[in-house]
Amino acid sequence: MAAGEREKSFFCAQPLQFRIHARMAIGEAANLPGIRI
Repeated sequence: MAAGEREKSFFCAQPLQFRIHARMAIGEAANLPGIRI
């Protein structure tokens, strides 16, 4: 249960950071040739 609580607090504490990384990953994928989103 300790691990689950830690993961929950991690995701709740850094939602903005996760969104930034997600947008960066999506942006890199969109810039690759032959891939369309």
